[in-house]
This record gives sequence, structure tokens and C-alpha cells, in this order.
Amino acid sequence: MDAISALAEPDDLIVSLDADTLVPPGYLRSVADVFARHPSACGIAARYFHPLTQDQAVTRAMLGYEIYMRFYGLNLWRIGSPYSFTALGSALALPVRAYRQLGGLTPRTSGEDFYFLQKLVKHGRVLHWSDAPVAPATRKSWRVPVGTGQAIVAACEGTHAGRYPLYRPALFDRVRETTQAFPDLFRGAAETPLNGFLREKLATIDPWQPLRENHKTLERFVRACHERLDGLRILQYLKGEYRRAPSDDRATLIDWLDRHGSALPGTEQEVERWRLELEKRPLEELSVPELDAIRRMLFAMEDGYRKADDLNG
Repeated sequence: MDAISALAEPDDLIVSLDADTLVPPGYLRSVADVFARHPSACGIAARYFHPLTQDQAVTRAMLGYEIYMRFYGLNLWRIGSPYSFTALGSALALPVRAYRQLGGLTPRTSGEDFYFLQKLVKHGRVLHWSDAPVAPATRKSWRVPVGTGQAIVAACEGTHAGRYPLYRPALFDRVRETTQAFPDLFRGAAETPLNGFLREKLATIDPWQPLRENHKTLERFVRACHERLDGLRILQYLKGEYRRAPSDDRATLIDWLDRHGSALPGTEQEVERWRLELEKRPLEELSVPELDAIRRMLFAMEDGYRKADDLNG
């Protein structure tokens, strides 16, 4: 990316792909068209869809991890979080000008895509739609300690328990209650569901007081609050609450389907089908085709949010 930035024009696009990620014909045009529709945008976290393989264990592990990622993303979309992206470096693109303005990508041992997308969200608008989704490879990988390849290794070796759970919808609701309280926090100290968590993380009595002192308009204060309660903090909160009170993935998914699964048009019949099926069998007993069907249902729901975001821009 640094080499591209040194040669390219400001409005040229950097498109990031893993070496074993496949893209369908038209992907680059699709990305360019999205930026043409939204010329002020600073990045895109594009659509993705892992292919099935002949190795049933690897495919099952991939589907479990993708269901985790989509469930996490759908709940962030549901509560209106600006950090509702899935961090896949193979689905990332941005204009050269944005790369330069951010000072480039900070090298890390893992999670570079997550932290870079978070920086982009804090800088400006990140897009989420592309007509053609990328197809990241479904394979084991030991190269980095987090990510799809590592998650597949852990699942195949039976060491993945509790590492990629479906976080309870109620936890996301607490995040939303906190973000909805930002205007009230501008006027003075108030309790929110995440105040205790932030006090512990930031070692301060009132995590919002410094923001009130430094940002004198409501708009700037609310933006600063979202930057404080960013994607990393939200994920840390979810993980911490899960460690304190582990939840059952099947029960969590059933609860979510009951409460929120039919929020998007056209999903009612599929949601009811899987709600009833999951009441009879846990996820571990579902076949690969059944897990794939759940993955596709969540993919379609996520697409609804992505399309709406593109149209509302």
C-alpha cells in the first residue's frame, strides 16, 4: 500500500486481496462504481462469501466462524453502530487520499484489517456494498493468531470452545442504550449500561467528563463518544460479559430469531423454519448443508442492511 501511495493519484483506489481470495468478474468495476456514487467515502468493507470445500471438517469449521461473524455484524447493524463492519483484509478498498490522510496502515502481528477499518470509520464514511462479493479461501492457516484460518484450525483441533461465541442480543442492546444516551451525557454526568466497563478500562470515575470539557458542541461531543466507545471497546465489552456469564449459542440464536430475525422483509418463513429446527437440535448436530443454509439466511439479512446503507448515502 505504501508503494501504491508513492506512485498513485489521490483519487486512485487501493484494493486489498489475499493471495488465495477469488473475485468474480466485475468486482473491480463494482468497487469503482460504489466510490463513484459516494465520492467522499474513505473506504469500503465489501461483501464476502466463503466457498464450500470437499473437506467436511474444514467446511464445517468455516461455516461456524462465518455464522459468528455475521451474527456479530448483524447485531451491530441492528443497534446502528458505526462499527458494523466485518474485518476482512481481502474485502477492503480505499482511495489513496484516505490512505495518505490516515498516515498509512500500522503494521501489527494480527488484526491489521480491524484496526485499519476502525481508523477509517473515525476518519469518515466507510461503505459496505459491492455488487460482487469476494470469495476468501476456506483453509487452515497458522500464519497469524486470529482470523478465519486460525479459527478453522482451532475448530478442527477441538480447541475453539468459547473463542467465537454468538454474543447475546441483550449485550448489544446495552451498547445501544449507551450510545443513545450520548446527548444526555453532553449536558452532564449520567449512568449508562457501559459506564462501569469504561471506568475499569480507562481508570477514571467519569469516562465522559474529558469529552465534555474538550468538545463544546453536541455534534462534536457525540462523535468523540463514538470514538471512545469504538469497535475495539465494544468487542472487549462483549468478550468480558461472555466470560462472566457464558451463553449457549443455540439459545442465543433462537432468542435473536424470535426478537429480531423477521425485521427485514422476506425473511419470515426462513426464520420460523430455523427457529423450530434449532429448538429440536443443537448447532453441532446440523449437517454442512444445514449450516450453510443458516449462513445464507444471515448473509441475505446482512445484505439488506448493506443495500440500505448504500441507498441512504
